[in-house]
Amino acid sequence: MYTELEEAIHFVFIKFKNKKRIKEDIPLVFHSISVATMLLEEKCDYETVLSGLLHDIIEDSDTTYEELKDKYGVRIADNVLWLSERQEISDFRQRKKEFLARISKAPTNIILIEIADKLQNLLSDYHLYKRDGKEALATLNTTYEMNKWYYLELLKIFEAKVTNSKLLDRYKEIVDIYFND
Repeated sequence: MYTELEEAIHFVFIKFKNKKRIKEDIPLVFHSISVATMLLEEKCDYETVLSGLLHDIIEDSDTTYEELKDKYGVRIADNVLWLSERQEISDFRQRKKEFLARISKAPTNIILIEIADKLQNLLSDYHLYKRDGKEALATLNTTYEMNKWYYLELLKIFEAKVTNSKLLDRYKEIVDIYFND
């Protein structure tokens, strides 16, 4: 019998089966496990770690809020919902503005998950950045400048909400490397 965390890892593997990271030829599940690991290293509570593992499950799979609530309870489902962008907003800047406004009101555990999420995204681009420069930080739908704006706006929120965090220190370090131009 799996523990709840082991079962959640299994669940994420099933839900992300055959999905890859956008810029890397590795399974998408690597991101979720990395985020959860960062939160464990930050000494976050169990609920935060579990929520971090599941943070993209609504946004990047066919999992619904109701399914998540039935499987892990309302607190975990609500945490994941905090971290899910509204995909019905197609314009990048408008979608991100809505998310920034919402995340700025989030409790500290949600902010820590978001820091780990964005840190892991930035770390996964590091080898590309070293090779290709700032253009490696663009995606199919965004430019370097759009991403710079978004990650710097997140930094303002993170710094206002969190203190004494190794995750935040790492986030600031990589944001400075990428976007201090």
